[in-house]
Amino acid sequence: MPPEQVLALLKSPASIEITGAERHRDKLWFKMCERDGDECSSLASSDDLPLAIRLSIIGCSLEAVPGHQAMSNCPNLATYLLAVGNIDAARAVIEHAPGCHGFAAANDPHDQCFDALAWWPQLERLRESMPASEMAMLAKDAYSYAPSDVRAAEYLNGHGAEIDIAAAEAAKHDATEANNAAVREHNAAIDHAEAVKDAHREALLNALQSNAPVGTIQDTADQQAAAVRAIGDANAAAQRQAAQQRLEAQQAAQQAVQQRAAEKQTQGTGANGNSGGSTGGNSQTAAVVTGGNGSSSANGGNSGLTARASDYAVPLPASCIGQFWDPKYYNWLSFQNNCEQAIHLSFIATSPNDTFGMSSTDIAPGQSSNTGWSKDEANRKGGFTVFVCPAGYVAVDALADQAVSRPNQNYRCKKW
Repeated sequence: MPPEQVLALLKSPASIEITGAERHRDKLWFKMCERDGDECSSLASSDDLPLAIRLSIIGCSLEAVPGHQAMSNCPNLATYLLAVGNIDAARAVIEHAPGCHGFAAANDPHDQCFDALAWWPQLERLRESMPASEMAMLAKDAYSYAPSDVRAAEYLNGHGAEIDIAAAEAAKHDATEANNAAVREHNAAIDHAEAVKDAHREALLNALQSNAPVGTIQDTADQQAAAVRAIGDANAAAQRQAAQQRLEAQQAAQQAVQQRAAEKQTQGTGANGNSGGSTGGNSQTAAVVTGGNGSSSANGGNSGLTARASDYAVPLPASCIGQFWDPKYYNWLSFQNNCEQAIHLSFIATSPNDTFGMSSTDIAPGQSSNTGWSKDEANRKGGFTVFVCPAGYVAVDALADQAVSRPNQNYRCKKW
C-alpha cells in the first residue's frame, strides 16, 4: 500500500472493509472501533497484520476528530506498516496523519506520533532511517503543538536546543490539575445524582411503612430529594467559585511574571512590522495564505531572562511562501519556499472553529512541503496563517516568548 493511499484512507476510512468472519470475533468491540475508535487498538494484533493495519487506520482517522482521546492508533499503524516492510508508508503516517495531534486527556494536547517515534523500540528501524534534521523538525512540531510536552522539550534540549523544561513541566502540571478537577466534578455530579435517587427511594419507603396517604408520601419524597439537590447545588457552586479563584490567582501570577520580565529587559528595541497579509501562490485558489504579525524586537518577553539580540531574527515576509495543489499528493495543498533561503514555516487554520492546532515544517529554498489537506478541507479551515522564520529559528509570541499557537498573533523568530 503506497503512502498516498494510506493517507487518503485516513481521510475516508468508510471505504475500509471488515469481513463478517472478522467481525464475528467480537461484534461489540468492532462496533465500538468503527463508531468512535475505541477498542481499535485492543482488536489490532501483530498476529493478523492486514487486519491490524485496517483497524489502526480507522482508529487513527477518528483520533483526528475533536473530542476523541488519543489511543495510540496512529503510532500503532506506523508500527504495523513497518512490520510488513512498508517503511515509506510508516514515515508518512508519523509525519502527516492528522490524528497524530491529539489529546492524552481533555486538557492535555499531545503529539503521540513523535513521542512513539522517539521512544518506542518497535519504531527503532524507522527512527534510525530518518535524518537528524527530520527528527528535529518533528520534535519542533510536537513542542509547537503542545508546549506541555515535556518529552519533546527534553528531546530538543538533548539535540542542541534551549527549551525551558520548567515551563513545559508547569504547563503539564496545569493540564493534569485541570483534568483532575474535571474528573472530580464529573464524579461529584454522578454521586449527587445517586444521592438524590437514594433520598427519594428512602423517603418513599419510610412513608409507606408509616401508612401515610399517597399524596403525602410523594410530597415527603420530593421534599427530601429537593433538600439533597440543594446541598449538591451549593457544593457545586462552591467548587465553581474555588475554581474561578484559582484561575484568577494563576492569571495574576502570570501577569506578575510578565511585569518582572518587562522590568528586566535592557536590550533590543524595534517596532512591530507586519510580515505580510498577501495571498501566496495561485490567485485562483481559495486557500489564502496570510502572514502573522512579525516583530523585529529582541526584547525578552515572558521568558524571565534578559534576551540577547543574537537570539532573534527578523521574520520573513509571508509573500515569499507560494502554495499549490500538489499532483504528487492527491492534489493536496503544498507550501513552496520562494524566500531564497532555508526556512522554518509554522502554519495554522485561520478559522476560529478549527481545532487542529499549529503545524510546522522546515523547507529548503525552492522546495515544497505538503500539508495533507485537500482543497475542500483547506476551504473549511478558512485558509492558513503562516509564520515564516529563517531555518534554525521558530516563531514565538512577541510578548510571552512561547511558541505561537493561534492566527493573527504578533510574533518574532527565536533561535532554537
